[in-house]
Amino acid sequence: MKVKPRERISPCSAVLLAAELGLVLTTMSLLCCAYPERVRRTLWQIGGENGWNSNPRLRVYFYANYEKPPDIPPIWSQRLSESNLAISVLAVVISMVRIVLAFLGSASSFSAVFNAFNDMLLSGFWMYSVAAQSSSDLTDPGHLSLRPWYLEKSCEILHESVVHHCVLAKACFAFSVLSLMLFLARSVYSVLKLAYWCGSRQMLDRGVAVILVHSRLKRGLEASHASPLFSIRSNHYDYDYDDDDDDGGEDVNSCDEHCSRTKNSVFWVWHNNDDESWGPPRGE
Repeated sequence: MKVKPRERISPCSAVLLAAELGLVLTTMSLLCCAYPERVRRTLWQIGGENGWNSNPRLRVYFYANYEKPPDIPPIWSQRLSESNLAISVLAVVISMVRIVLAFLGSASSFSAVFNAFNDMLLSGFWMYSVAAQSSSDLTDPGHLSLRPWYLEKSCEILHESVVHHCVLAKACFAFSVLSLMLFLARSVYSVLKLAYWCGSRQMLDRGVAVILVHSRLKRGLEASHASPLFSIRSNHYDYDYDDDDDDGGEDVNSCDEHCSRTKNSVFWVWHNNDDESWGPPRGE
């Protein structure tokens, strides 16, 4: 038994995998720094004090008047920081698994399906992250904010003590966009590669042939008046699917070897009185 030699990863693929891992690691590090609740709350307070969005300090008046305050906008909530960090961790794990599979020389079929599925999954997650990080704050009718103020204004206008919060928020958004672009591009490439792999092995044709054969086999079994029920024909042989050898055909048990040898030249024939119903494949 010959063992198929392991495929070596190309230098170009190795560089791309290393670049992907570096990008997701950087993004995860930035989102880890922005994870503490004080970062989002500070950005919210800076915008509220300057009239760029709702002011969190005014929420105390709702409690004083025994009124329910409006919900915290998603852009300033801790849930956004948690989801962003979870997405970045997932991206790092998948990138590391991808690198391990590439260097171990995993089967092309598994790699194609694995890459296509995970690239589309991460693309969807990063779309959500980017959309959430650029969402609006409409809780204060007097200070509506369609986008976070730190994406529209320069950090230089702020006091030195809070500039690093603004820069961190900008960097998190920028690297999230880069990650989204990376995995969108990878999704297109992975889907096209998977489609090429399926087409090169005629998987669609084989699947359709199996479905048609199963359907016609079921109909043939239901036709109790048919005699013989059905047979298998190829370019050179007839195979009876009944136990009788009246028509001189070979036994169906010998079909496996011939089917694997003739591939698409084998087709099914049902005998119903004087009519014959031909099955896949066609075009022979």
